[in-house]
Amino acid sequence: MSAIDRRSFDGVRVTDIGNFGAHRNARPGIPAHFHTGIDIYSWDGTSRFVFPSAPGAVVSVRRDGPFAQVVILHEDETSDPLWTVYEHVAGIRVRVGDRVSPDVPIARLMTSKELDRHGWQFNHLHFEILKRPPRVLRPTSEHPERYLGTYALSCTTEAELNATYHDPVPFLRRRWLEQKPTAAP
Repeated sequence: MSAIDRRSFDGVRVTDIGNFGAHRNARPGIPAHFHTGIDIYSWDGTSRFVFPSAPGAVVSVRRDGPFAQVVILHEDETSDPLWTVYEHVAGIRVRVGDRVSPDVPIARLMTSKELDRHGWQFNHLHFEILKRPPRVLRPTSEHPERYLGTYALSCTTEAELNATYHDPVPFLRRRWLEQKPTAAP
């Protein structure tokens, strides 16, 4: 991925099957569902850092190979709370309770060695924006910081998908336009 900056999608490439709302067929152990985020392809032979989309607090971390993920709560007085999810990451640098900002990486994408071990189908960042709180999970000894889970495999209708998730690309573009400085009168 070679985005010009983190306030632009110029240079960002979504995988061929990674668009928001893409219908995913059922496969063994996984029901048919709609894709709840975007899959940003960015593997080019080096590990790339993953930055949060906005300031927030880490509320859940899962550190298990290809399904490792970070969930961040974003709250401010001007809008409803949002939760962003960063999945298929490695080298997680944050813990639950940490405050984060878009200037400091929270993780990185998997290296070629990690992809060889876990599978090349994970050579992207899965990114979601939830409109409602994620599912509450009970931490386990295997996942002591995993407090929340997404609805990634349970959005079986477009109405469910749109009630639960924002389409990340237009959502972020709108937010960035709202935050652009205006010219003095």
